[in-house]
Amino acid sequence: MDIYNYQNNTPSPQKLPNIFKSFLYAFVPTKYDQLIKVKTGSLIGFVTLLTLIGVMIVMTAFGFMFMGEMNEEIPDVVIRDGRLYADDEYLTTTQVSYLLVTDNVDGFSREDAKALVDSGYRQIMLVGRDKISVMRYGQYQEIYYADIVGYGEEIRIKDVAKTFLYIGIAIMFMVFYIGNTIWYFLSSAILLLIGLILAQLFGRRLRAGQIFRIAVYSRVLGYVAATLVNACSFLNFSVPTFIRIATTLIFMVAVFHFMPREDGAANQPL
Repeated sequence: MDIYNYQNNTPSPQKLPNIFKSFLYAFVPTKYDQLIKVKTGSLIGFVTLLTLIGVMIVMTAFGFMFMGEMNEEIPDVVIRDGRLYADDEYLTTTQVSYLLVTDNVDGFSREDAKALVDSGYRQIMLVGRDKISVMRYGQYQEIYYADIVGYGEEIRIKDVAKTFLYIGIAIMFMVFYIGNTIWYFLSSAILLLIGLILAQLFGRRLRAGQIFRIAVYSRVLGYVAATLVNACSFLNFSVPTFIRIATTLIFMVAVFHFMPREDGAANQPL
């Protein structure tokens, strides 16, 4: 055989799946012989991107749900030129709290708040046309709109509430994203132990790093399903943990079943 034919008959190295292909292959047990070859950097990038998208979907659903409740619960109130204007009187109570918003009176007094304390309330907010009276566990305070807003300014309470909501969602997003990513890797490490047992049972010669990759990608099905269920139900329903665990374990068994018994890459150092 001449050099030209020899070079053309030499098999070219197999191209490793990118992040997009890795996501698709994660749902196909027969493709895991390629996923175990993915580089560490690509694996980390895959998980961080997956959890990023997952948390974004859930937090978006949470934002829509909370925004709808806020539009219904928070009265349409405007503070203009040091005075409050409300379309309707607003009253909400719990066992320990009392909130009243109205522009029918200039304001409320300590005696008004004390009367509510005698009725059993511990956290009281009485919002009048000129001031807010607050009583919390015996401590009374009055706040005049003219002192905090001034004249010539206008503040819509719903706009303020939306601003705080966006800030709160941003903080929650960062906390959940970091926690989700860390937990994804930790739970995959736990599945690594199960994967080591399955590798022995199925007679597959795989290194720990490759089994860890199987654990990481095997979690994708349960993670995506749980995320979509949470988002579609607006967080009113979530997939039970035992179902997610059972689904992942069954999927791992299928992966090891279809994994080739002799894989050259499996015996190479990571």
